[in-house]
This record gives sequence, structure tokens and C-alpha cells, in this order.
Amino acid sequence: MIAEMRRQINALTRQVAALSKIRIEGFARSGGGASGGLSFTRSVQRSADPHYTPPKTVVIVKTPTQDDIFLTVREARYTTDIPKPCTGDGESVVCHYEWFGPELEVFAPLGTKPIDFAGDEFDHVVDDTHPPKFSTVFHRVHREHEVWVLEAKPEGGAIEPVIILASMPVNTPTAKFLTIRPAKENPTTHVWEADPTGEPKVVETWFNHQASHYLPMVGLAPLLVGAMTKIKSSTRLLPNGANLRMFIATATQQYGQSDCPVVNP
Repeated sequence: MIAEMRRQINALTRQVAALSKIRIEGFARSGGGASGGLSFTRSVQRSADPHYTPPKTVVIVKTPTQDDIFLTVREARYTTDIPKPCTGDGESVVCHYEWFGPELEVFAPLGTKPIDFAGDEFDHVVDDTHPPKFSTVFHRVHREHEVWVLEAKPEGGAIEPVIILASMPVNTPTAKFLTIRPAKENPTTHVWEADPTGEPKVVETWFNHQASHYLPMVGLAPLLVGAMTKIKSSTRLLPNGANLRMFIATATQQYGQSDCPVVNP
């Protein structure tokens, strides 16, 4: 019986090694009886590079600025080897995530800058009592030569409703950044309002736009909701919301008052 099992294992070893580079190193007999008492050892060849470092799942833990040359991140992981499923739904969802290891310096993907990831940072204190949440923005990083590099995301992304709070810096019409807050529809009144669970974030204006194109949307009643999306890892506010009721001026004597947008060059 042992000879037949050895023959089968040798055949299986050749098949597995050819398909997936998983090498079965052998088996040893322990104990006795027909139940087998056989134990196997296995090693997995992950890469031909002996210095291979597996990628990590990380969270940006410091808001990037225009002058930064790298992003500050921290690794996140499940709290158990066999992940526990998330519980709850909507705003009450609870997941079993935790921080792991010290902070890391990672570089933005080629063709991007750290500031392109403004708005993805963790919105709370980074310590063991405030672990990553279901709504946290997670990224993957890989080892590229001697540095960690953030993996680029596909161009484009989901549309998220937001309200505009101010320019960033504040009171700077020529600024290229805005402070926004997520918006949601009230399930009872069906009126759009600021999401009470959402934290303010900094996003970039649309191409060839500046803060002055959006600031007239601030404080309007009813609330005017903008649309935020991601393009090449840059979080930007779409221009369609900025074109609504924008730069409405006092009507002149020649024209009656209207709600039509008047573009101020």
C-alpha cells in the first residue's frame, strides 16, 4: 500500500509542480494501523525572486499636501486568520479590521502625485481604539525596486453626491481645491441634506475650473448637490453641478429677472 501511495504522490508532485509551482516535498509515516498516520509537508514557491515581498492593503493616514513627495500609510488587516464577516447594514455595519505594523512611506503611481489622493485619508485618529472601518478607503501597495508604490486604480469611478462648504484655502476664489461633505437623501422627507456620518474632505476642481466656479453653490436653499468622482486617482468635483444657478446677478433694467445661469468670464 505504501509503495502504491508513493507512486501516486510522485505523479501528483510532477503534475502540481508543472501547473502551479507548488512543490510537495514528501511525506512521513507516523503511528500505525490502516488509518495511515501520514503527514505531508508543502512549500509554495511565490516568486522566482528570493527577495519577493507580498503586496499590502493600506490606508492613507496623513492628508497629503502639494509639496509632499510621498504618502504616509499604515497597513490594515483582518483581526483573525480566518476573517469574520461584517455584521449590520448601512451606517451600523461593523467589520473586524485592525491596524498592523508602523506607518510606511509610499510613493504615488507613475503619472500621479500624492496630492491626487487627498480625500482618501482616514477620517479619525489612527490608533488601536479607532480601527479601519467598512467605509475606509483602502489601497494596495507593492514593492517596486527599493520603495513601496501605491497601485494605480482604473480611470473613472463612482459618482458620489456632495455639498460644497468652502474653497481650500478658505476665501480663495482662484483655489483649485474645495472642502466638501457627503450628502444623502432623507428617507422620510426625500430632501437632500448633509450626511451626518460623513466627514469633510478636500477634493480638486474640474479641469480648467477653479473655486470661483463652485462657490455660488454654497448656502443655497434648497440645497444644491454636486457630484464627485475619481479620475486617475484624482478626486474631482464634476462641472455639471457648478453650471446650475451659477453667478446669478441682479437683473438689469433691460431684462427681467430670471433663474438662468449667467456665466461670469
